[in-house]
Amino acid sequence: MKKRILALLLCVSLCLCFAVFAEEEEEAESGFSFRAMPGYTCFPLASGTFCLDCPMEWDGGDTSDAYGVSAVIAMDPSNHAHHVMITELTVKDQMAIMQDDEHPLSGFLNEGMQVTQGQSTEGSKILEQFDLHGLAATRVEMVGQGYEMIWILDHPESWPVGGDLWYFMYPVDPEDKEYTGIIREMVDSFTVYAPFSMGVAPASDFEYEADGDGICITAYTGSAEYVRIPDEIDGKPVISMGHQAFYEKAVRHVSFPDSMRTMGRNVFGGCTHLVFTALPESLEVLPSGTFESCFRMNDPTLNDGLKKIEQDAFWGCNYLQYLFLPDSLEEIEDAAFVMCDYLDRIYAGDNSRFFKNNDDLSLLLSADGTKLIHCSCDCDGEDVQIPDGVKQIYAYAFNRVNLSGGITLPEGLEYIGWAAFTHTGLTEVRIPESCKEIGVMLNVWADGVDEPGTAYTSICETLKKVHGVKGSPAMAYAESQNVEFIPDITPLSSRPKK
Repeated sequence: MKKRILALLLCVSLCLCFAVFAEEEEEAESGFSFRAMPGYTCFPLASGTFCLDCPMEWDGGDTSDAYGVSAVIAMDPSNHAHHVMITELTVKDQMAIMQDDEHPLSGFLNEGMQVTQGQSTEGSKILEQFDLHGLAATRVEMVGQGYEMIWILDHPESWPVGGDLWYFMYPVDPEDKEYTGIIREMVDSFTVYAPFSMGVAPASDFEYEADGDGICITAYTGSAEYVRIPDEIDGKPVISMGHQAFYEKAVRHVSFPDSMRTMGRNVFGGCTHLVFTALPESLEVLPSGTFESCFRMNDPTLNDGLKKIEQDAFWGCNYLQYLFLPDSLEEIEDAAFVMCDYLDRIYAGDNSRFFKNNDDLSLLLSADGTKLIHCSCDCDGEDVQIPDGVKQIYAYAFNRVNLSGGITLPEGLEYIGWAAFTHTGLTEVRIPESCKEIGVMLNVWADGVDEPGTAYTSICETLKKVHGVKGSPAMAYAESQNVEFIPDITPLSSRPKK
């Protein structure tokens, strides 16, 4: 019991320390943070192999490894008595703890093993056992301590040896219904990236049709939230997936057979619970809208062999924090990462022939330096210099980067995608004479037309002044957006060469 109390005290102290750090960080922020954006109600709380929703107003997100295991903490800053800690005990962690009788988590692990098998203990009274989207969960009262724990078990048939465990610990406050509801929603959102216990989905969970010598899945009709697509159906390999096959389904994880070669558009469109996917090795094109509105998508693993990411592929993936590009990738279309408001880094492959990062990894560029795809630089309000040679700036490329100190666009720039500088605080910019397309939004549908066209929209919602050459596309853009245009005295094309 002494070990359990010490561990509990550590949990509380970690939460309180984190709250202080969070308050200091909040004071230092520039005002362009993800959490400051309107319309958001939660942010991703992730560590190890899991992710869950945390209320936007809570402080959280940092991890602790005080006991050599992965833990993440969150707290309501308006009431420090309301906090949670989620700890992951992988199989490796469990083996290490079991071999050390003095380990501070030894008591926790022993009780976890007992309660997940339906046995209350002196310190943990089982309140309920339930299915958490396919995972076994047990809610217990930590007797006499004012806390509850929810143990979540991902167990193969060999359990109690060979399964991962998580415990979700929080103080109880039965008088505060809002807090109790928040805890319930946080637990309900808990998702494991790739659980051991996920079985292969039966053919009856799909609608499908013949596709040459293979099978094309046209729709998912099952109810499981962790889905492993079978290698074969009716004795034929599953080789393709039709348009919108999982459209607006409540799936959390989907894995593919390596036989899968092609996918249609918007396969996971509107799958707002989807957190993780591992794409099949044979897939070469990630189609338009593949993860459209999958705002919880946290860790999509792009396959070696992928050659192209089409526009809108990650539209609205707000939880997406980073992305690793395979060396095989040759093309990323404009607007592939629109409304990915938490996206911090996109890493080019170490041996990529088509993409590169700058020295501090804040820019993703085409290998020849002509396309600026994504920026995540921390410029502290200073003027940002776009590298010479950049001809295209992709849609949403600078989303949430602090541009209150201004930005200098290079001569020779030809294209600025729509909302390229959104949520940056940019108020004034000079657009060079060479830039012919500004605020470009492709594939816009309008009433009475058979084919999508092109529209010109805002590049920044706070922009007030545009400097440029009189009669240039910059002037036409400013007029179309009701932005003040300030003409240069002399067009660049008429200035003497140095």
